[in-house]
Amino acid sequence: MDLLSFLKRLSASGVRQHDVIDDSEPATPWYYPLSKREAEVAELIAAGSRNLEIATRVGMPQRVIDARVAWIMTKLEVTKRAEIAAWVAQHRPP
Repeated sequence: MDLLSFLKRLSASGVRQHDVIDDSEPATPWYYPLSKREAEVAELIAAGSRNLEIATRVGMPQRVIDARVAWIMTKLEVTKRAEIAAWVAQHRPP
């Protein structure tokens, strides 16, 4: 069954489209292009945490966090932790 046929059947049964499709969540999360874990690390950087503190908090080895921070900088095209913090402040919802 194609999508149009499916929607017609739903409509005929009294189900409205907005009952089925939840568009309250944005298609792209606020932290794009970062992954959810990278966004968590970026938020901790924005809060002033150092890599060892972040590693302890998220339960990962520090060398993994070091690599993740480097990857976040690459993705965001920044060179300083302060720029990561600024990016988080600009993109994170209130």
